[in-house]
Amino acid sequence: MSVEENVRVAVARGEHDWITLVEECAEDTDVLWLETPDVEAAASVGKHGTLDEAERMFGVLADEDRAAVRDLPDVISRPW
Repeated sequence: MSVEENVRVAVARGEHDWITLVEECAEDTDVLWLETPDVEAAASVGKHGTLDEAERMFGVLADEDRAAVRDLPDVISRPW
């Protein structure tokens, strides 16, 4: 795993330990990486998404206290 200089990460945690991560992939693009851990599967579930999708994910986390990344189309699972 490498760390790039221009990567920003935002972490939001709900009351029930749900965590959603958003990191900027590049300065010249609006594509973000949206991710949430799946402890039972020992994997991260995520996808490249838009700022609008990220805002919706944070909204669901705030309103419903759940990570809704799985509700998005084209998510993938990456084992730890």
